[in-house]
Amino acid sequence: MVQVIETQRSRAIRPLSSPVAPNVREAVERFIDPFPGVESLSMARLSIKPEAGITIVVAATRTPPEGFRERLISNIREECGDDVIVRLFAFVNTAEVIPDDSAKPATDTE
Repeated sequence: MVQVIETQRSRAIRPLSSPVAPNVREAVERFIDPFPGVESLSMARLSIKPEAGITIVVAATRTPPEGFRERLISNIREECGDDVIVRLFAFVNTAEVIPDDSAKPATDTE
C-alpha cells in the first residue's frame, strides 16, 4: 500500500513555477522603485531541478545603471540565502508599461 501511495505521489502534477515569497517580492520592488523606467514583469520560484531557483523579469526604457544586476541579485540572496540560484532577465528599450487604470475604455459623454 505504501508503494502505491508513493507511486501516485511521484506522478502528481506539479507546477513548474510558484510565486516568490512576499518578502522577496517586496525586496525586488523596493530595489527597482528608485529607477525610473524600470518595471517588474514577472517573479517566480522554479521548483524543478536543475532550474530550481528564482527568476525575475524586468522591463526598462533604457539600460539600467552599472551594477544594477549584481545589486538586485545580492538583495534577493539576502532574503533567500546565498546559495539560491537567481536569474535576472531585463528587456531594455521597451515602451513604458501603461498602468491598468489608463487602459479603461473611454466612455461616451454625449
